[in-house]
Amino acid sequence: MDDEKSAREYTGMLLGRIGVKYDLAISGVDALEKIRAAKATGKNYNMCLLDWKMPGLDGVTVTKEMRKIVPAGMMIIIASSYDTSEMEDEAINAGADMLVSKPLFQSTIFNLLVQMLGGELV
Repeated sequence: MDDEKSAREYTGMLLGRIGVKYDLAISGVDALEKIRAAKATGKNYNMCLLDWKMPGLDGVTVTKEMRKIVPAGMMIIIASSYDTSEMEDEAINAGADMLVSKPLFQSTIFNLLVQMLGGELV
């Protein structure tokens, strides 16, 4: 989820390069709608990567709302170009599993996926 088109497209390109099936969301509301729709069909997401600073619902607020829909089994990662120390406690308390700095790199995303899978790639 990112409100900046170039950031969404870049993240999608990185995910595609490593073979990850993904959806892109343009806002917090859009992301929550996708989460609800997936849950309704019995197909949940494994991971959500959210931008912290967004107009409307920010990454922390969206995280809180996502945790009401899906349990801790879905990894939620908040990405930010800003210093995350000021919101780290709030993000973790909201249900975020981890915080990462932008810009994102393919190796960063790959390492997050490996970590999510417990160090095993299938």
